Amino acid sequence: LGGNGGSVLSRAELFSANSFFGLPYNDPINRPRNASFWYPNLPTVMRSDRKGNPVNTSSVWLSGGFGISRTGCKLQVQWNAWLCVTPTSYRMLVIENMDADNEIRRISPVALSSDDGYTDLLNGCMDHGWCFSYTCLKRLMTFWSIVATNRVYTIHFTGSAPQNMRFHLLNSNSGEKIILRIYFQTSVRMQVFVGKKFVEDVNLYNGKPKAQLVLDGKWAPNTASGTYEEQQLSLICPCAFGSGCSVQACETPSNQHGANRYDRPTGYLEILLRGHDIDSFIEIQAMPVVQVSMTVSTSTQDFYKIKDAFLSS
Repeated sequence: LGGNGGSVLSRAELFSANSFFGLPYNDPINRPRNASFWYPNLPTVMRSDRKGNPVNTSSVWLSGGFGISRTGCKLQVQWNAWLCVTPTSYRMLVIENMDADNEIRRISPVALSSDDGYTDLLNGCMDHGWCFSYTCLKRLMTFWSIVATNRVYTIHFTGSAPQNMRFHLLNSNSGEKIILRIYFQTSVRMQVFVGKKFVEDVNLYNGKPKAQLVLDGKWAPNTASGTYEEQQLSLICPCAFGSGCSVQACETPSNQHGANRYDRPTGYLEILLRGHDIDSFIEIQAMPVVQVSMTVSTSTQDFYKIKDAFLSS
């Protein structure tokens, strides 16, 4: 397109004057005094971290603005669209809420933020109820978005995140991939499937943390100091640990379709998606868990001797 090949993107950064979003994100009415990073259009969970510390949304999520990731693209006023003559390929990502209440519980707008500073706000489907009354409104919570491949995306939901989800990267080949970081407000036990095949967290083995297995002498360490450094996901490296790329082989490659890890301190579940066939979609299912708390007493000296075993139990 445009004579030299490329992609044309819609102007998803524009809001209808009659929509819920109303005025553009940088309109003064959307910025209360002394809070230049406050955007009421964004899901509330984007405004603070899990510890309650405020997040500057302007620099963290919106350094490029609203809309589809468009680094290197040029606005074509006569088209009312963006022309992207870049090596980047654009594909459709489908996000499906598979919960039983996926027609009656709204989780939109869903914020899809790219690692180059753009946030695309996704709205749900229109009402397809039949009785013309608010008591039977039905809106399917499935979202179609356009993503630039070979990038990292973060997803925030309005309200509680679904317990069961599916993701499809349509019409893409195996060399086109993205990493999704899905935010959960509370600690949950999620299982990831490629189609019907279970794919375990890269830092777990049979449900147990590899770091603890190393301490117990049941797993080989991956550092010179004899400890375990957590495996990361990577768009390129097949075996990523920390900020480096290891030459050793990983049980589950860091760049494999369906590779996943849960970062408990931040609350993000990370998943890698590659181009896949129709039956190899990514599905996430929440597992029923019981949270137990108890109070114990021990001396400081004894606690540091047994802390690793205590925290893993």
